[in-house]
Amino acid sequence: MLAARELMVGHLTASYLRLKPSSRFYTCMPLYHGAAHGLCITPTIHAGCTVVLGRKFSHRTFWPEVVASRADIIQYVGELCRYLLNGPPSSLDRAHNVKMAWGNGMRPDVWEPFRQRFNIPIINELYAATDGLGATFNENRGPFTRHAIGLRGLIWEWRNGGNEARVKMDVDTEEIMRDERGFAVRAKVGEPGQVLHRLDPAMLGTAPAYYKNEGASVGRRIKDVFEKGDLYFPQIAEVNVYGVQIPHTDGRAGAACFVMVEGLSIEEFDFKALAKHALDRLPRYAVPIFLRVSGALEYTGTLKIQKGRLKMEGVDMEKAEVVGGGDRFWWLEPGGEEYVPFGKKEWESLKNGSVKL
Repeated sequence: MLAARELMVGHLTASYLRLKPSSRFYTCMPLYHGAAHGLCITPTIHAGCTVVLGRKFSHRTFWPEVVASRADIIQYVGELCRYLLNGPPSSLDRAHNVKMAWGNGMRPDVWEPFRQRFNIPIINELYAATDGLGATFNENRGPFTRHAIGLRGLIWEWRNGGNEARVKMDVDTEEIMRDERGFAVRAKVGEPGQVLHRLDPAMLGTAPAYYKNEGASVGRRIKDVFEKGDLYFPQIAEVNVYGVQIPHTDGRAGAACFVMVEGLSIEEFDFKALAKHALDRLPRYAVPIFLRVSGALEYTGTLKIQKGRLKMEGVDMEKAEVVGGGDRFWWLEPGGEEYVPFGKKEWESLKNGSVKL
């Protein structure tokens, strides 16, 4: 069943990208991941075209390999495009033959600068999951559809709208939010949330499932979304902030980990201005209470941000690695207007309850 699905995805992707035998498709993604083998290798086999493999991603080798291979399509995932954009200018920036960047995770602040600097006319963004039931696509060529992970027009909504929904979610627990009746709350345009796809109970035997793990398969299904008895499969949205648990406090407190721009020291960073910027634009409850300044963020093998360790360590000085040249913390004290250093003394005040958020 899995092999048949892979072949079908490869055939449809090859057709969608209009691959020809003369196409040259560059990827430096790990082949064990669906992005490389499902959205690059398999489509090129169907089209009978060329795959150009990079051993691993590096902004030093990326453009030399692309130029030397005469690739006309490049694949990106996650933060790859931001890394390239942050790299030093090079004579190879526009010396390539690339006509399309194909992938997912292109950030809005990277999208147009990336296109302009590297002169790539088409940014083809998709959103999908290996174990999902649907996908979105956006073959973007100009300002109208930029920054979007997909397009849903009137005809699509007429034919498929009843089988897909976008609902609000708690970004910390990643659970869908429900109203007083216990049903999911639909997300408005521009609001973050989860994409759900309707499952026909009679077709559960052919639905995506985890190998020899019924519990995980069932855990991905959500019942009673908009009415009793309905069944949906979620695709989890990514977020760039995380919540931390604080003693004597319900829920989680907002936190953000960031890396400063190259060449800027902590002493030069304006924490007061950052607090003012956030407080002027966000309600107080939405402003991160804690900041973690790190030398580098952690990423998965496909360049997606790792949040697990950060959430587990929180702001517990015994768990977080802040010894010798490590990460450092700041916080917005209750009622405060400026981010100030946060250390063991402040952590103990939260632990013993002498300071409450």
